[in-house]
Amino acid sequence: MLIAFRVRNFGCLLDEQELSFVPAEDKEGDREGQALLAYTSTETTVPVVPRLLRTAVIYGANAGGKSTVLEALQTMLHILTGPWVTPAEGAPMQQVLPYTPFALSADSLHAPTLFEITFLFAGRCYQYGFQYTKERICKESLYEIAGKAKRLLFSRKYDSSVNKDIYTFGKYLRGSKAAWSRATRETVLFLSRAAELNSAQLGPVYEHLISSFVLHTQKTAVDVMDSLRFLSEDEEAQHFTESFLDAADLGISKIAIQRCGAGEIQGYFFVHAGETEALLPLEAVSGGTVRLLSCLTAIYSALKEGQFLGIDALDRSLHPLLVQRLVKLFHSAATNPHGAQLLCTLHDIYPLQVQPPLFRKDQIWFVDKKYDHSSELYSLAEFKGAETFCDLDKRYLQGLFGGIPLLR
Repeated sequence: MLIAFRVRNFGCLLDEQELSFVPAEDKEGDREGQALLAYTSTETTVPVVPRLLRTAVIYGANAGGKSTVLEALQTMLHILTGPWVTPAEGAPMQQVLPYTPFALSADSLHAPTLFEITFLFAGRCYQYGFQYTKERICKESLYEIAGKAKRLLFSRKYDSSVNKDIYTFGKYLRGSKAAWSRATRETVLFLSRAAELNSAQLGPVYEHLISSFVLHTQKTAVDVMDSLRFLSEDEEAQHFTESFLDAADLGISKIAIQRCGAGEIQGYFFVHAGETEALLPLEAVSGGTVRLLSCLTAIYSALKEGQFLGIDALDRSLHPLLVQRLVKLFHSAATNPHGAQLLCTLHDIYPLQVQPPLFRKDQIWFVDKKYDHSSELYSLAEFKGAETFCDLDKRYLQGLFGGIPLLR
């Protein structure tokens, strides 16, 4: 589960920004927040973070930086998969470290990008992060957090005076540490290399990061054909999806998968039942239905595996009531027994006005452009007196929270 994510000098996120899934301390008199806590959070049984929020939403103007927050986490995980090379080696751009610093400042153009993630895995709290430029990994570290103590597993820092990485290993890390560090190139993360070389301790941490955090941004949206193929291979997923489509009042009762005699799939059809039954091909259904189908397969996997799921523009082509129902799948212990988490970006303000509230105030985040065109990320809970705020939708559109376009 995600505890917090920090990023600096990535895209429009120039200064260090932090997104947290730790519930804010409820202020005295905030009965609404206290009542929502059990519904919107998961008990972890880990003393350092006894509860974590199940969902968070980010609002902001177009081109304000909402998507960049998700893309930052996605890029961090992407770099973990490596291997990468330096531009000097003449490799194609897709093999070079994906370095996209803030472009509107001379100081940031060559400064390192920072990614850091704090998360729960196997009942333990870890903090992993690294800094890098287009040429190399500059810093990297992994800690295990127990109470107020941080136990170092490893750290790595580039020393330009000797042109080499300096490693420090904690006494809790076992295995061939020297061999792993010698095998780690300047553009490759030590965690990735140690996992590849069968570290019994670091391998599971690496696998958890690359398999339990799933991001769907505008650049990597779920393809509906991939969703349909997934449903054809998972009967339980198909039942989950058909049940939601039926409850969503789309007129679809079933997804029919047409196969030839050899079992190969020839087509997918959506069954509409009225006086007669009709099979409609994919191209005959609405764009909203296609969008919902793509989201549902990702959500099903997250709920089943207890994954962290990020979806950019969740409300794209979807009715506000459908968005609300999708979020509630994560809030309900019945549909989310494994502690899955959802981070999404929205423009639709219906979730800010619905009663009873869909989100606590510490689940609502905004991004806002600053004077230098960089973006700032902050939570509604950070505002003084937030526990007394009502009519959040009206206050937001009036600009009281920022994160809206300044139209001229």
